[in-house]
Amino acid sequence: MDQLKQPTGKFIAFFNRDKQPGDNRPAFDGRLSTPGVDDELRFALWSHEYTDPKTGEVKVMFNGQTGAVDAKASALDQVAAITKAANNTDATIGNLTLAARQVVLFPNGFKSDAP
Repeated sequence: MDQLKQPTGKFIAFFNRDKQPGDNRPAFDGRLSTPGVDDELRFALWSHEYTDPKTGEVKVMFNGQTGAVDAKASALDQVAAITKAANNTDATIGNLTLAARQVVLFPNGFKSDAP
């Protein structure tokens, strides 16, 4: 029986080895793509600490923004995409509101701690 392959996206992040405590460099940089689309958008993520409102535990999150254009596009195509009007709609999920192209990573609270 043939099973349909579900399209997947890509999320590839590299640790910034030049990052030093207290400097202004991102903790990670990389690229991502959405399912079914070949375009890859570059991003940089900075680390921040926050307090979990349920447990009071201090945790680390990473946030940043993706680029507006495909990193593999020609220079002229990148300039044309940058000059287009940006979609400034926000998306809200629960009590979290994200701006266009904003990326936020939190610890997975649903994954079992079992090995």
